[in-house]
Amino acid sequence: MHSVNQKILVIDDDKALCELLRQCLGNEGCEVTCLYSGRDAALYLKNNAMNLVILDVMLPETDGFTVLRQIRSFSSIPVLMLSAKGEEMSKVLGLRTGADDYLTKPFGLSELTARVETLLRRCQSSTLHQERKKLLRFHQLQIDREKVSCHME
Repeated sequence: MHSVNQKILVIDDDKALCELLRQCLGNEGCEVTCLYSGRDAALYLKNNAMNLVILDVMLPETDGFTVLRQIRSFSSIPVLMLSAKGEEMSKVLGLRTGADDYLTKPFGLSELTARVETLLRRCQSSTLHQERKKLLRFHQLQIDREKVSCHME
């Protein structure tokens, strides 16, 4: 996995699972932070730069779908939802609410790692594409479209 220095936020009330994900993704070079309820998750994301969120559906205080709606109100960060609910409607609701992927518990760590890697790669590719679009290059001249202003008198 090419996710060295990637910051991942895991929001799940299962502390043993959080520790397992911290260890597994940490071994891949990721920095993993865990929250055990959804109550302050959106606020945490507003104040801390993350590359990916792994979000459980069934959380105490504030459920995962509500947390996802809060996140989507200010961020397009990739979100992988986890749930013991494997019904199609639960998956559809998660994806339609704004999740980028949905994984049903129990799951294999190899599958989770592959999905995380895919989401991080897609996000990096999209960010790189956006950076390239805002820069104009001609030989050694580089113009940042967001910083240029033109004035005519």
